[in-house]
Amino acid sequence: MRTQSSMTLSLKTIMVGAALLAIVCAGVASWMIASTRIPAPTEGGTITQAERTDEQIKRTQLKVDIARNTLGIIAGVGGIAALLLAIRRQYQKELIDAANQNNLDRAHGHQVRIAADARFDAAERRITDLQIKAADQLGNERAAVRLAGLYALERLAQDNSQHRQVVVSIICAYLRMPYETPAEARNEGPEAIKGASEELVVRTTAQRILTDHSRKHRQLSDGTKVADEKFWPEIVMDLSGATLFDFDVRDCTLTSPDFTSSRFHGDASFFRAHLNGKASFNYAVFSGDLVFNAVNFEGLPLFGKSDFRGAADFGGCYVTNYNAGERVAEPAGWKLIKDPEGTPRLLMVRRNHSTPGALNIPKPIDRDST
Repeated sequence: MRTQSSMTLSLKTIMVGAALLAIVCAGVASWMIASTRIPAPTEGGTITQAERTDEQIKRTQLKVDIARNTLGIIAGVGGIAALLLAIRRQYQKELIDAANQNNLDRAHGHQVRIAADARFDAAERRITDLQIKAADQLGNERAAVRLAGLYALERLAQDNSQHRQVVVSIICAYLRMPYETPAEARNEGPEAIKGASEELVVRTTAQRILTDHSRKHRQLSDGTKVADEKFWPEIVMDLSGATLFDFDVRDCTLTSPDFTSSRFHGDASFFRAHLNGKASFNYAVFSGDLVFNAVNFEGLPLFGKSDFRGAADFGGCYVTNYNAGERVAEPAGWKLIKDPEGTPRLLMVRRNHSTPGALNIPKPIDRDST
């Protein structure tokens, strides 16, 4: 964009313009005089004095008309020049106004971005401070303070979706920390048992927070299912080596869950769960009964060297979205077979099962419509 100084007429330009205008006016006047024929005075004695006087008046009037027309043309040219100058001044003014407005808009936009960045930085600092405070609470000796830290993290993640994975990772890390159960602390005295029992409450609360936010739908009192606003999508849980109690993720959707070497105390239920990605249960220990009915694995599961010390039921499990040649480790006593109905699913059946046609396998659950 041109600057204001570059649009200002110099003295040289003004003088040249005035000279050109004078030349034009002089040329127009000369042309007018040359193109208008003034009759010469009549000679001789054939004309009377009155006629001669009348002729002189006409010649004088014609000269006046020529002068007046010339001045009118000069005035018109000057008016046109003045009009062009006025138009130029208006054009320059509009350019300057537009440039000033553009500068104001840019300055305003810059201020808006600065303010937005300041608000974002302040919010991030506040969230970081809350995370640090809640993490500190999880390390407190008092169980009530640790519970408060868990609830603070849950509220933080619910209100700030971009921080949910961090919060879940913190809670999972807490559950992966070594823990002595009340039964294991029995020989260490009442205080140890009391501390272990209080910690059990904290850990089951942490489990409930994870599972409550892993269900896409909730059931109303009339039995209808609606989308659960508490659902946190695509959250990865790393519970490898964790100590879990009465773990219940029925109807939950888990993304690439890792339960490698986890210890499940009490009964565990994965009924109708939806496990996206690679689900690993290698070396997991299930102390109680395990319910794995109607689970949908998206990808081949890993149950290598899992220890089932109670009853384990995988009836109705099926695998979708798997790749040929993908690594799989089936749970002890169970195997994956092709769906006898010809669908691309793999079905989980007991190893001694030899009549696929008699399988009672539920249809895949349309989770988007439930």
